[in-house]
Amino acid sequence: MMMPKKLLILTSLALVGFLLFSFIKQVRQKSFFGLDEISKPLPFYEKWEIDPLSNEEKKSLEEALSQSYSYLGKGAQSYAFLSKDGRYVIKFFKFKHLQLNFIQSIIPEFGPLKKWKENKLKEKSKKLEKLFDAYRLAFEVHRKESALVYIHLNPTDKLLPALDVLDPSGKKVSLNLDSIPFLIQKKVEITRSIFERLFKAKKIDEVKLKINQIVELYLSEYRKGIFDHDHGVMHNTGFIDGLPVHLDVGKIYFDEAIKLPENAYLDLVKIGWKIREHMLRKFPEHEKEITKYLNTTIGNAFKRHLDYDQIDGAILWKR
Repeated sequence: MMMPKKLLILTSLALVGFLLFSFIKQVRQKSFFGLDEISKPLPFYEKWEIDPLSNEEKKSLEEALSQSYSYLGKGAQSYAFLSKDGRYVIKFFKFKHLQLNFIQSIIPEFGPLKKWKENKLKEKSKKLEKLFDAYRLAFEVHRKESALVYIHLNPTDKLLPALDVLDPSGKKVSLNLDSIPFLIQKKVEITRSIFERLFKAKKIDEVKLKINQIVELYLSEYRKGIFDHDHGVMHNTGFIDGLPVHLDVGKIYFDEAIKLPENAYLDLVKIGWKIREHMLRKFPEHEKEITKYLNTTIGNAFKRHLDYDQIDGAILWKR
C-alpha cells in the first residue's frame, strides 16, 4: 500500500528537519564557544553582592587573574578553563540553557502563545536565579569546603582585568571580566579519580579514610542547613591538600529541614548508595568491604543500624 503523497511530503520534511537539527547540535557541541554563550546583560541584584575579601583572599584572586587560562571542559552549567600554573579553574556560565532557544524566541507573541512564552521566560529567569543564589550561599557559608576563591555575579565597572583564555579550538580570546558572570575555584582532584588511583595501589584503608572525610563533609553541610539535590558524590566531590571539597554547588539551597536527624540520615544513606553503586560498577572485588564500612560509618554517625543489603533502592529514591 502506497503512502499518500501529502503524508510522504510531511514525513520527508520532518526527517530533513530532524537531521538538520541533529547536525547543528553536533557542531555546536563540538566546536561552538563564543562571548554570547557566557555573557548576558543582567540587572544588579544586591543579594548577589559579596562581602569585601580579606587581604589573603585578595592575594589569591590577584594570583588567579594574573595568568592565562586554557579550555578544560564543560558541564551542564558552565565552561571550565584551567590556569597556566594548574592551580585554579575559572568557570563561565552557559547562558544558552538559561534563556529561550532560537525556536522559542521566534514564536510570535499573540493569543495563548504570548502567555506560554512569558511563562517560559519566567521559568528560565527562575533557573538562573536559583543557580546564582546557590553559588552566593556557598561563598557565604561554605567557601573553603567548596574551594571557591571568588564569585562575580553582578556586573562591575573597571574592577577586574581582562583575561586571556584559549578556547576549545586553541584560539586566544580576551575577555572583559567586568561584564561576565563567573566563578573561580581551586583545582580539585575528583573523588572518582582518587578512588581509582588508590584501588590500583591497593590502598584500601586510604579509600576508607576518604569516605569518612566525605561523610563528615556532608554532615557539616546538614548542620549548616545546606541541601543538594544532586547526589553525584563520585564526580561532585574531590580533595585538595588532603581536605574534602563539594565541587559543584550550583544546586544547593538553604533548607532548615535538613538539620533534622531523620532527614540528614536519609540523604546521607543516598550518598552512601551512590558510592556503593560505583564500587559495584568499577571495583566489584572491593564492594563488600566498602559497603560494610559505609554501614558502620553512616550508621554510627546517627547511632543507627544500617545495612545496605536490606535496602530497596527503588523505595529509597522515592523518599
